[in-house]
Amino acid sequence: MAVRNNDVDGANIAFTNPSDIFTSTPFSAMAWCKLYSGGSNPTNRAIILVWDNPSDKSWAIRTDTTGSLVLRCTVSFDGSANNTLVGSTVLSLDTWFHAGMDFDGTDQHLWLNGVLEATLNDPGTVFNSGEGFGIGGTGDGGNQMDDDIADARYYDRILSAEEWLTIFTARGHDGIVDGLSARPILDDFPPGTSLVPSNASDQGPNQIPYFRSYGAPRPTYVEGPGLSSRKRV
Repeated sequence: MAVRNNDVDGANIAFTNPSDIFTSTPFSAMAWCKLYSGGSNPTNRAIILVWDNPSDKSWAIRTDTTGSLVLRCTVSFDGSANNTLVGSTVLSLDTWFHAGMDFDGTDQHLWLNGVLEATLNDPGTVFNSGEGFGIGGTGDGGNQMDDDIADARYYDRILSAEEWLTIFTARGHDGIVDGLSARPILDDFPPGTSLVPSNASDQGPNQIPYFRSYGAPRPTYVEGPGLSSRKRV
C-alpha cells in the first residue's frame, strides 16, 4: 500500500528527525512514487527530502519541470546554497516509478527504477538540518505533490548498483537492511491513525524494530506497486 498525498487539501507527511538520522554523510534515500495527472502535476515539487528554504536545507529528491518532467536531486553543505543534479528520462504521469539518490561525500548519484540516471561531482558534508523528513512535501508542509508514495527508505551508507536494481525489481521483498536507518511506517494502521513513538510490535524487514518518533499518516491509502513490506507480530 501507499499513502496518497494531495496538494489540493494540503496533505503531506513529515517525520521527526531524532538524533539527526536523516542528515548523514554518506547516505542513500529512495521511495516509490506515482504522479497523478491533473492537480498540480506536472510541477517542480517534493517527493522525499529534508529541506526548508532558505537556510535549513540538507538534501532532496524532487521533480524538475525546467524542461520535460524529470527527476532531480540536490545536497546542501551550508543549509543555503546547493548544487542540483537533473535526470534525462521523462517521467510518465499516473505510473509508478522508483526514485532514489545517494551521496558519498564526493559525488551525488540519481537513480531511477534501479538504474543510475546521472552523477554530479560535488564534494562536501551534508548540512545538519533540524527539518523533518518530508514525504510528498517539505517538513513544514510546503511544495506538496499530488501523488502516491510508498516504501520510503533512508540508509546511512552507499548502496551498490546491484542493490538498487534488486530493490526496484523485488518491490519491497528485497531484505536489504544493512545500514537501513529508517523505513517510515506508512500503512500499518487504519487510515487517519496518529502514530506515536512505536512500540515493540512495530517491526520492519527482518524484524528490525522502529524505535524512532513518527508523525501522522493522511486519511487515504491506495494500492502500491505490489508492495507488502510490513507485518504485525
